Amino acid sequence: MGLIDWVRFQARAFVLGSDISRSDMGWGKDTQDYQPPEYADYQATSNGVYACSKLRSDLLASLPLRLYTTDREGERTEVVSGRLYELLKFVNPFWTWNRLIRMTELSMCIFGESYWFVERGESGMLPPREIWWARPDKVRIVPDRENYISHFLYKPDSGEEDIRFEPSETVWMPLPNIKDEFEGLAPLAAARLAADTASAALKSNRNLFAQGLQMGGMVMPAEAKGGGHVPWTVEQRDELTEDLNQKYKGVQKAHKWGVFRTRIDIREATITPKDAEFLGLMKWSLEDICRAYQVPLDLIGGQRTYENYDAAMKAMWTQCVLPEAIFIADELEERFLPATGEADAAEFDASGVPVLQEDREKTVNQMHSLHGMGVPLNPLLSEFMPQLLPKSETGKQEGYPWGDTWWAPMTVAPVGAADPLEEPIEAEPEETDDEEPRSRHVRVIEYDSQEHRRLWRIFARRTERWEDRVAEEVSALFRRQRDSVVDKIKAEPERALIDKIFSKAQWIKVFRQAIRPILGAVANDFGDEALTTLGLEMGFDVNQPASVRFLEQRAQRFAKRVNDTTWVKLQASLAEGMGAGESTEELAERVEDLFTSWYRKTGDTEMLAKATRSWVIARTEVIGASNGGTLLAWKQSDVVDSKTWLAALDERTRVTHTIMHGQTVMLGEDFESPEGATGPAPGQMGEAGEDINCRCTMTAGIRF
Repeated sequence: MGLIDWVRFQARAFVLGSDISRSDMGWGKDTQDYQPPEYADYQATSNGVYACSKLRSDLLASLPLRLYTTDREGERTEVVSGRLYELLKFVNPFWTWNRLIRMTELSMCIFGESYWFVERGESGMLPPREIWWARPDKVRIVPDRENYISHFLYKPDSGEEDIRFEPSETVWMPLPNIKDEFEGLAPLAAARLAADTASAALKSNRNLFAQGLQMGGMVMPAEAKGGGHVPWTVEQRDELTEDLNQKYKGVQKAHKWGVFRTRIDIREATITPKDAEFLGLMKWSLEDICRAYQVPLDLIGGQRTYENYDAAMKAMWTQCVLPEAIFIADELEERFLPATGEADAAEFDASGVPVLQEDREKTVNQMHSLHGMGVPLNPLLSEFMPQLLPKSETGKQEGYPWGDTWWAPMTVAPVGAADPLEEPIEAEPEETDDEEPRSRHVRVIEYDSQEHRRLWRIFARRTERWEDRVAEEVSALFRRQRDSVVDKIKAEPERALIDKIFSKAQWIKVFRQAIRPILGAVANDFGDEALTTLGLEMGFDVNQPASVRFLEQRAQRFAKRVNDTTWVKLQASLAEGMGAGESTEELAERVEDLFTSWYRKTGDTEMLAKATRSWVIARTEVIGASNGGTLLAWKQSDVVDSKTWLAALDERTRVTHTIMHGQTVMLGEDFESPEGATGPAPGQMGEAGEDINCRCTMTAGIRF
């Protein structure tokens, strides 16, 4: 090979492979450039770095890791048992998986990479038995021209010689670094200057407080008529100082009027340019750190309104945590799972993240629309939510046995399944003197039959989605009431027994305005569905006078009944507390516990729990509004002339409502309960004993 050919060969090798120096191949990559040991100190010395890195690690650790095997057809089966499954619960005798993944993410935040050393027996080829985290600044990579990496060297704290680990015993997860592919680039590398600036500013400001003069204001002799100031004597100065401290010092004496025997000049100390410079510098530093870590400022020091928080948390998940989770899962598939032989795919499950459920709801709505067009359930689940497909005994996700067929509403037939139309046989009309309009009523569906169960399950699934939303709104209203009442009790304890701590009229208005749009959405949803089920191409008009009147009455009824009950319970609780001689703080705590119990169970970590007052209210209102929307839609259709009661099928169904199953009345008439209650629809019978927690619905009779 000639010189020119050799140069060309080396240049080509450089383009196709890694650029490795001889010193790196012998000693290993120097970590001082991108993983200096002092980086580890920033988590303890920089508030911004600590907050950002901890938030990222906390959120990532909250995601369950799912493992899968993939067959030749590409079908995935989740791994729910076995040696690997148990290893990822307790990765070694001292650490859990949760701790390992937190330390992994913290390492990537601080050093830009993370290392796991895997115990695989003396041969280094057995399936993994234990996983140990290693501090990145103590690990050196020894590159290799042919195999990319020859081995890894770990430097113990004891000062002993380096410990060698083979690539098969190491899981290395570096963040991308275009300057050196063997060194991860940490967010801290970009945020280091901002963190150093903030730390220096804090130290400087601390010295200013420790060594400088800090006054709240200055009191001086008033200016004389001829100009200048007449100085006080030492006795006058001391007397005025004592007088000011005695009469005006302290929170209890704030804003009192001051009366003095002579004119004085009082000047309040204002923020200095140096103070303003410090505050601006701290704000800039925090923003710069947040940018580097891709953490929205509102999560660690912004305005922190509820609206900002939700939007910021969603951005945090979609732009920061989920991409990081995908990166780590890919690295595990490449560097760890092949050694186990029990799984070939890994995925962090984000289906339980609350702020991402809005996107999930959009997906469900899209699936619902496609299903309404004739797409069967199994293909929809395979495309959008494969994790919901049922599993066979072998763990393979195969779909529902009936899920490859479109189950159309009773009034709609799939074109491909429709039988050829037969020529109608003309029948001779019967002679009658008084011919009345004829109607065809929906057949009475047998109680607990397959058709009954199918129709009620469809209705229940649709209402449950709205129950969640209404329950969240009701619990938020209860939290607002709790905070308002507690604040007023603490501020003016003498008013604890009068109406000023709880304005029922004001809260009725607040509740009515909050629930009205949601009830309108519920009625509109079920109204549209009712018309679609009838096979009509018209839309439900929620703005018709009858619809508006129904929703206004429903919202007012909800607001008044809920607040009437709240006021009675609140009065009883306060009377009990004051009768026991409780202090203001104890009364406030009592009120807080009372309101909190209406949306959260004792000891429950969830903000909203089922079987609470919020949930019962939500279910009651959703059923009333949904059946109301259905009834209004039937009236707008002009093809429905009767309605039939369809009883719920769960353990809470009232005996009276089971008896009412199959009861058919004309569209404008009321159903009648065996107990004597009457009403136009389930959830609208007018008595608490009939309406609360009711989940019954109706079917339509068609006029022709």
